[in-house]
Amino acid sequence: MQIIVICNGEQPDRERFRSDLFASDLFICADGGANTAAEFGLVPDVIIGDFDSVRPEVLIRFETVEQVKIEDQETTDFEKVLSFCRTYNPEKIIIWGALGLRIDHSIGNMSSLIRVGSDLPVILKSNLHHVYRIPADFKCDFPAGTILSLIPIPTATGITTTGLKWPLTDDTLSLGVRNGTLNQAEGGEVSISWQTGNLILMEVLK
Repeated sequence: MQIIVICNGEQPDRERFRSDLFASDLFICADGGANTAAEFGLVPDVIIGDFDSVRPEVLIRFETVEQVKIEDQETTDFEKVLSFCRTYNPEKIIIWGALGLRIDHSIGNMSSLIRVGSDLPVILKSNLHHVYRIPADFKCDFPAGTILSLIPIPTATGITTTGLKWPLTDDTLSLGVRNGTLNQAEGGEVSISWQTGNLILMEVLK
């Protein structure tokens, strides 16, 4: 099962979003993401959040859509959606609108991806990036020159890479100490292994 989610951040490219939507089985809006769905002329299956950013007229427009209001202020709308998705045991969760616009939201959502969804198959998409937590033995093919940033949350140790312009060998990355940003794929398979912590990969799209 594939789930697609739209949050209240950067609006996605319509064609790319529709392509993901048509391949998905469940369409969820995280609170104000429903505003974007309405603007795009799309109808979600579920709207989830504390409803502090979705416009009242949009809720009325989607009155026949399942609306799950969760007023818990200890969790973000992004985290509420991840918890909801977990019940479906999905094979893939594509989330648009969790990156871009406000930096604090982007950082908070990447942190929540680890805190709440580290065991979920989540990929965060923006018009410029793909972001996802990678397993300890990650391998994937990338075109030569693809910019790849390794982001520890907050630290990852024992990192060894192949296929990158600037390789790492049993290295440690830590926020505020050492960064792993702006590396480049040499073309073909990139392998990244790490031992402890959490590591997010940010792929910059061409």
